[in-house]
Amino acid sequence: SDLLQQEEIGKVANILIEQTVSGLLAGHVLDHPVNTGPISQLIPGLAVSVSRQKPEDFDLLTPAEIQSMEGRRISTNTASGRKVAKLALGQLGFEGNPEIPRGLRGEPVFPEGFIGSISHATVWAIALAARESSFLSVGVDIEPSDRTFKHDISRRIASYDELEDFSDFDEMSTLVISSLKEAVYKALHRYVKRRIGFHEVSLVRTEQDRAEVHIVNDELAAVVGDQTIETVMVNDANWQTSICYVKKST
Repeated sequence: SDLLQQEEIGKVANILIEQTVSGLLAGHVLDHPVNTGPISQLIPGLAVSVSRQKPEDFDLLTPAEIQSMEGRRISTNTASGRKVAKLALGQLGFEGNPEIPRGLRGEPVFPEGFIGSISHATVWAIALAARESSFLSVGVDIEPSDRTFKHDISRRIASYDELEDFSDFDEMSTLVISSLKEAVYKALHRYVKRRIGFHEVSLVRTEQDRAEVHIVNDELAAVVGDQTIETVMVNDANWQTSICYVKKST
């Protein structure tokens, strides 16, 4: 029947998509076709690791990591996030079993000489890692592309200029901007140990998949200094993946 034929076509399409993304992510850990491959190609020196969250990932936590989370519930999100972060560090040549304890504000603390960021979406975990010799800071956020908001929050998270800049995403523009800013906040946490408001930074689109970050708040700008802060986004039918990185001065 036509229905069965459509189902078979769909299965073949999914296999082709997975093979294509796996090819883009050659050398990276992947057990789900999250479209993060182009990120590692667009930003040399950045390691990307993606994996399904699994209960057995708790067994990979070290005593020091568990101690750093004392008094807080350790979720599968946390355990799986540490797993993919360690896999990303391995891609950069880190030897042995790295420890990534929780910082005072819940942020992952990467080993000396390395930086990184972790995000979760539904049952997936993604992590970035880089050497401090290549980047000053990085942040990552991943969201399901079909995520919706109960209310219109567009003006709460974005300026009129930003909404215009990202209008080509149509109904996804709010999700794209909020995800990019979440990645920005994670990257800037290293400089400012507090939550950053949506309107304290501004995104200026430079290319189809990139935007520069301008700091609007004077106090925040004084702390961060004259650094170049850029974002890269990878969008497909399933995921919105956002990366922010602070470049080293040349």
